[in-house]
This record gives sequence, C-alpha cells and structure tokens, in this order.
Amino acid sequence: MALPTAAATVTESVTGYVVIIAFLRIVSTADHMPFALHRAALGGASLTVPATGQIAAR
Repeated sequence: MALPTAAATVTESVTGYVVIIAFLRIVSTADHMPFALHRAALGGASLTVPATGQIAAR
C-alpha cells in the first residue's frame, strides 16, 4: 500500500514542478493579457452560471 502512495507523491511532485517552471517561463516572456482575459472569463462564468440557475450555488 505504501508503494502506490509513494509513486503518486513522486509523480505529483515532478508534474507540479514541471508545470510551475513552464508557467513561469510563459509569464516572464509573454504578455499577461491572455492570462487576464482567461481569469476574467472564468470569473464571469462563475458568477453567471449560478445566477441563471444552471448550477445551484451553495
């Protein structure tokens, strides 16, 4: 039982590290506007979907 947990922890750590490095490279070399638009769209969706009754807000 310990081996699958250890393997999952190592996999998660390596994946997280790679994603963070890739994201920092993108942010440091690219314009921030696509990221800002993405966050604004998700924020708008998180307000619109419960307001229209498609998903119940908790």
